[in-house]
Amino acid sequence: MRKLFRTMFEVINMSPLDTAVLQSLPEDAAVVLAPTHRSYLDFVLLSWALFSRDLPLPHIAAGEDFLNLILVTWLFRHSGAFFIPRTVEDPLWRAVVSAYLQELLRHNQWVEFFVEGSRSRTGKVLPPRLGLLRTCVDAVASGAASEVYVVPVAVSYEACLEVSSHVRELTGARKTKESVSALLRNAPSSLSHQLGAAHLAFGTPIQLSEALRVDVRGGSEEAKTNRV
Repeated sequence: MRKLFRTMFEVINMSPLDTAVLQSLPEDAAVVLAPTHRSYLDFVLLSWALFSRDLPLPHIAAGEDFLNLILVTWLFRHSGAFFIPRTVEDPLWRAVVSAYLQELLRHNQWVEFFVEGSRSRTGKVLPPRLGLLRTCVDAVASGAASEVYVVPVAVSYEACLEVSSHVRELTGARKTKESVSALLRNAPSSLSHQLGAAHLAFGTPIQLSEALRVDVRGGSEEAKTNRV
């Protein structure tokens, strides 16, 4: 990835202060990374940035449409991704996703998901989809997880990899379904583009137990009240 990013970007900016903040997060707490979503490169870029700074790699919630990409699916799974529907309406699906996420948090893992739920085609932040974030809050409020820190992350590019497809979609064209053939057809031209600078900026970590003002170790009526 280092070689690939050197070809695609002039520079990848991440402040040493942000690195220090992430390194200072306690090991006995789970960390949830909540980045903005601009490109399919977002989670690859973020994982590479963490890896290159000896920080834990996150388990990433990915859309199930990536399951159409056989080789990419294998790579994503072995990079920490787990696949969920973009809209979890089935009660069984919702229960499974919630239980899996809470189990990760209980074991103090790092988790990453896009609160927007989809890539922004305009560069503006989309309205949040709060399902996974609500599960994180419930895990702390119920005592299923001892502590969770939510870290907002802003990901931005001078030029977005998918800018041409975004323009087509904004002018009325249908979104192209992800497939291996489309990936192989577009990869050479996409990876040869010079995208300028990429920027990763991390916000102040939010300690959920403090935000909820509950004693997560007590798990008393106060916790139930705050959950409601």
